[in-house]
Amino acid sequence: MTADFEVGSCLPEAQNVQLSVVIVNFDTSAYLREAIRSVLRESEGLSSECIVVDNHSPDGSAAMVRREFPQVRLIANSVNVGFSTGVNQGITASRGRYLLVLNADTVALEGSLRELLDFADEHPECGITGPRLEYPDGRLQPSCRTFYSFKTLMLRRTALGKLFPEAPEIRRHLMLDWHHDSVREVDWVLGAAMLVRRRALEQIGWMDERYFLYLEDVDWCYRMKQAGWKVLFCPRARIVHHYRQGSRDAGLLNPDLWIHLESAVRYYDKWGEAAYLLKRYLSPLRLPASLAADGLLLTWALWGLTDLPWSMAPPAVVLLTAWWLGHYRLRGNEGIAELVWRALGNVLIGLLASGLFYWTTRVPVPHMFRSRLALVKALPSAVLALSLSRWGILTIKRWLTRRRLTLRRAVIVGTGERAAALAEALEADPNLGYDVAGFVGTPGAAAPILGGPEELPDLASAVRAQEVIFVQGDGGLEPLMGPVVACRKVPLDVKIVLASPEAYLLSGSLIDLGDFSAIDLPGTPLDDLSRAMKRGMDLFVSGAALCVLAPALGAIAACLRATDGGPALVEIEHVGADERPFRLLRFRTTPEGEATERGASALQRLLLRTRLDKLPELLNVLAGDMSLVGPRPPLPEEVAGYRDWHHSRFSERPGITGLWQVEKTRKWRFDQMVRLDLYYVLHRSLALDLQILLKTFVMMLAG
Repeated sequence: MTADFEVGSCLPEAQNVQLSVVIVNFDTSAYLREAIRSVLRESEGLSSECIVVDNHSPDGSAAMVRREFPQVRLIANSVNVGFSTGVNQGITASRGRYLLVLNADTVALEGSLRELLDFADEHPECGITGPRLEYPDGRLQPSCRTFYSFKTLMLRRTALGKLFPEAPEIRRHLMLDWHHDSVREVDWVLGAAMLVRRRALEQIGWMDERYFLYLEDVDWCYRMKQAGWKVLFCPRARIVHHYRQGSRDAGLLNPDLWIHLESAVRYYDKWGEAAYLLKRYLSPLRLPASLAADGLLLTWALWGLTDLPWSMAPPAVVLLTAWWLGHYRLRGNEGIAELVWRALGNVLIGLLASGLFYWTTRVPVPHMFRSRLALVKALPSAVLALSLSRWGILTIKRWLTRRRLTLRRAVIVGTGERAAALAEALEADPNLGYDVAGFVGTPGAAAPILGGPEELPDLASAVRAQEVIFVQGDGGLEPLMGPVVACRKVPLDVKIVLASPEAYLLSGSLIDLGDFSAIDLPGTPLDDLSRAMKRGMDLFVSGAALCVLAPALGAIAACLRATDGGPALVEIEHVGADERPFRLLRFRTTPEGEATERGASALQRLLLRTRLDKLPELLNVLAGDMSLVGPRPPLPEEVAGYRDWHHSRFSERPGITGLWQVEKTRKWRFDQMVRLDLYYVLHRSLALDLQILLKTFVMMLAG
């Protein structure tokens, strides 16, 4: 835990505990005394324990518990660690089959604990049960809610709620049209009183300790429902809640208000659809947006926003120089001196390049470049603008990192000790920037388990993950290929934590995750656009090639028919993308009626040697069965002998050429060919396609 604490007396280890009551307290000694008395009174005859977590209360709450309730287990923190951390400390110390989390300002009414336990036993599908909450005067206290949308979050957690107190969204959110007199499944219940099934708790995990106070109950219920458990309201169990609402006092000067707002931001950052989409799809736009903003800032710093667009040219050169020299690579440990020094070098090189451009062309010259003195005067402004821009972004990034906001949500594939150690390392160091949502695999040393590898893309989407981290096992990298390719198609960022430094299969960039080495396979947020561009290139190149080569293709076909009277083209069944069969077209390179090339004509042997027999495959490309570049399509009988990881190559359209085909002089083993096909699948890009096509063209010219 995050603070030192002392633990008081506890129940014997061997005792079978049905119910553990966890009360988290801060500075509410009078309320706490009444809460403990009611719990002890209502738990008579039950196999139960009561645990009080005191967050360094200045009112002597801990001393009161020691003095008046020796049978209660006390956890006394040396600092205020927050509500969620306090609950987790209580869970750590508990042994009950059910856990009842209570605020210190609650009172359990007659029969309430037994009613909650009976209700939970009657509903095994229920992960969290909420009792009926009442004000001290007996009035109903609405305690069930619908999940927050952005609109309800703003109306309930900001000053907008005071401007629009009768908004229908608030009424629906608070479920005010329901009398709370019947059993009902709800989205979430107030954390002032909630009964949690331990089996469900072990599946979804404990409270998120990043919520110091507020919305940790919403987060817990959201995760519970994601995992398939229900959140139910039990009207038979009644608990009084004084409901102090500390964040509504003293206006903007109230620190609780700012804690409340931070929790709202944290919740939306974690679960909001817009925040998820921004993190997942707009990362490629961060650099262009930064360059554009800095371009305007630098232009204004140099000579004001005049003479556009030519006045933008020198700042553009400066910024491209800064990007090329690594100025936009955020380093968390840089100070202002390092930023100024790097900005000075970038500006000097950029202005020199701009000056050479203007002095050697007829482009209109900004007034700054007409005078050396003006150039020298502009230098400090440019350096200051570039330095302050980077310093501001770094400062914001460091603050967000310290507050554990805008973290990348990740799923870890693997449940062994190394997976658990990796999660612990990622959670311990906020500078790594990860929020581990859970684990995928069979139950093991790590928890919570979200599901199996076959559900991986859907699981990642359900928990709003932007990244999947695979932990390599004893079987090497090959068994991971199916899930890796599935994640890349979504697309998700992928990292593979290696059991050894060998990365013979993927040769991606190697990074450090704490003490672990990992292969980094960044996702392609604009993957649909990339695929559309690849398909467009296929159509353009194959169509143009068929038009240009039409006379030659016709001549070859005529010669083949004249040789022995057989057809010029043959159709051979192959297996394509997603393991769908298709008919692949080729020039016939065997004598009519023969299955082998023995006795082939000189033309047929030439076609084989130069690989021109594959030219009709351009028709397959036009039809969409193939691409210009991709894994080679196998025969059905070859697929029958595939191992599991070999099937991952079918995630892309098969190609006329590929990585291993352009290495004509090398004899590839089958597994090596599949590894190269998988390398292409994981690193597909237009640049790689053009590189392979160029090598193929050179190879064909060389014969």
